[in-house]
Amino acid sequence: MVLMKRKLLISFSFCCLFFALQTKADEMPIDTTIKHNVTDIYTEGMLVPFNIWQQNSYSVDTTLDYLENYTTHYNLGNPGLPAVPVIFNSTPNPLGFYYGNDHISQYVRNDTSVRYFDTRAPYLNFYYVTDPQIHQFLDLTLTQNFGKKLNVAIEFHRLRSEGTYLNQGSNDNQLTLTTSYRTKRYMLLFDGIYNIFKVNQNGGVQNDTDFANSNFTSDRTTVPVYLATARTTTIKTSLRLQQYYFFGYKSGDTDKVNPLMYISHCGTISGNSNLFSDLTYYQDSALFYHNTYHNLSETYDSLHYNQFTNDFSIGSAKGWSTILRWDAGIKQQWVHFTDYILTQHGKDSAITYSTDMYRDSVFSNLTAHARIYNTYLNGHILFDVSGAEIFSGTQKGDEQGSINLGYRFDSLRMIKLSANYSLQTPALIYDLYDGNNFQWMNHFGKTTTNSYSIMYMDAKWHFSLGGEVTQVQNIVYFATDDIPNSAAPAQFPGAINIMQVCFQKNFTLGKWHLNTKEIYQNVPTNIPIHLPSWVTENSVFYENYLFHHHMLLKTGVDVFYNTSYYVDGYQPIFNQFYLQGNQKLGNYVYFDPFVSFRIKTFRMFIKMENVTSGLLQKQAFYGYALNYPMPDRVLRYGISWDFWN
Repeated sequence: MVLMKRKLLISFSFCCLFFALQTKADEMPIDTTIKHNVTDIYTEGMLVPFNIWQQNSYSVDTTLDYLENYTTHYNLGNPGLPAVPVIFNSTPNPLGFYYGNDHISQYVRNDTSVRYFDTRAPYLNFYYVTDPQIHQFLDLTLTQNFGKKLNVAIEFHRLRSEGTYLNQGSNDNQLTLTTSYRTKRYMLLFDGIYNIFKVNQNGGVQNDTDFANSNFTSDRTTVPVYLATARTTTIKTSLRLQQYYFFGYKSGDTDKVNPLMYISHCGTISGNSNLFSDLTYYQDSALFYHNTYHNLSETYDSLHYNQFTNDFSIGSAKGWSTILRWDAGIKQQWVHFTDYILTQHGKDSAITYSTDMYRDSVFSNLTAHARIYNTYLNGHILFDVSGAEIFSGTQKGDEQGSINLGYRFDSLRMIKLSANYSLQTPALIYDLYDGNNFQWMNHFGKTTTNSYSIMYMDAKWHFSLGGEVTQVQNIVYFATDDIPNSAAPAQFPGAINIMQVCFQKNFTLGKWHLNTKEIYQNVPTNIPIHLPSWVTENSVFYENYLFHHHMLLKTGVDVFYNTSYYVDGYQPIFNQFYLQGNQKLGNYVYFDPFVSFRIKTFRMFIKMENVTSGLLQKQAFYGYALNYPMPDRVLRYGISWDFWN
């Protein structure tokens, strides 16, 4: 109660400060939807010299679009917990060493999605979300140019939430440093990332059927869960330096804007550490663990791997005016993998414990990659073919390839055809795992994936329509053998086919709006992928100016729905989802009404998530994974403030 009062007092004081600062409003009306063009934002894909698909940059977004949707809706019942794969993703794993699917890092940025800036004035963004319970979401961005060529940016991301049920808290943190330096002959991109995720793992509620009992308690903290003290701590660090040197300028190119070629080097050093600990499982988790291999009283499974990569490339640049442009290179990868287990020694009074290294392995690969591409008819036709193969090393023979063909009608409309192919060794976690409660050693065959897609995008009418067909041969997955909370890897020897159609459109009628995203997924039965056939995300709202255009007001409701299907189970010990065929979930509608407004560069929203819980569906178990219910009705509010100095 004291903590809640303190948070409400801080929020009230902050709002009072804001309105005090706004008393010096301009005399003329202000169009609050204008995007500031002082600060440009880039991703790596926008800056590379061989980019033909992505826009050159985008400006800071000061609109109210999706302000209240600050994190994914599909999780294990609390923001910051692992994200549930509700929508099929055909993107293959990175070529080379790959440990396994990471469902927590989806909340933060990685080397390819970090942001680089170019700003004419120092820029600061403060974005904070909270609720009367212990729930905090914080994004801080600070960037500044030093001269016209050098930019430095620091970003801090924090998501902390105690959750509704016992031992459900999340504490995810990321600190990012990016630097970009660009001249006409040289470009440098640097990023340093530090992540630490502390996720409590309660193993889910013990009995889903309790929710159908009309006398079931509304105090969710009294609901029995499987694990009372289990926790996963994940630490990820990386340093990446990418450099380009441009040469071959023609004598007539006095401004040196169209170099003939470039050479590049990208070096990465990264570290990954994952620890699952349950120090009291012998007291309260007898129903959860089915096997014990090293320690009868507690689990302490720890694995680490450090990775070093170097990529040397050469390619054509803007001045290359022949029919085809190209690039080619070689990538070297070296990984050191270690596995530790807390082992029990002796018996009775002579019992001792030690943390022993169980495995020490090295993985290395050499990959050749090449690409040919170009644009024709003044940029209307886009052609792009690329491929890569590991010709030496642990994953020798793995390969990937893609073909993309696009037609750009104008700057706002484009249609794109794509075909992708991969032949890859399954992730290491499927072949090898050594822990206190799970052990396996497999030698699965390589997985082949072919996908074909078509996408039409129209920015003028805020419309996109796409379809994709994917075929997977020898897919590897986790599945249960009908023993609760058990899971083991397996491989399906045949071919499976998944079809997906996505429709997205923003409709407007006067001041009323409907933003809709509809996804249809056709997944045959009796295959090792379970997905809802229909997923819909909609936002219906009214948006208008008030007070002579000094305020932009938006009020409406966000709606999330998916059809019922056999949801996946989740095994917290090794952080992976597994198939189960006993219980379906879905056919539940989440209504999140909200109000948001903007004055100058200050934005704020208030929303009530899952407002109909306890009203329309009083005794329903609603969630996206087995035994993991989503939270009941909760009020949350957030602010975003941009500063240019």
